[in-house]
Amino acid sequence: MGRRFKLGDRIRLKPHTALGLKEYTWGTIIVEDIDSSTVYPYRVKIMTTPSDVSIDSLWSREGDGYSSWVTRNEYVDTQFTSNKFK
Repeated sequence: MGRRFKLGDRIRLKPHTALGLKEYTWGTIIVEDIDSSTVYPYRVKIMTTPSDVSIDSLWSREGDGYSSWVTRNEYVDTQFTSNKFK
């Protein structure tokens, strides 16, 4: 496994039915849970509207975007992970 994501890292989320994302989507890490036993250790904010936004959605309104807890390997396209955009 590569390095852990840090606050402010820009990541590229994979298209994923569980997240309601139909295409690759850029997001920013806004919360990092450093407990290694946490299943979804990163809260990511995206600026586009996921297709499954509803009352019971994984996504919450976050200012001018949406945020959700994600796991690194299942949802994140690590090839494009970088914090050089800060």
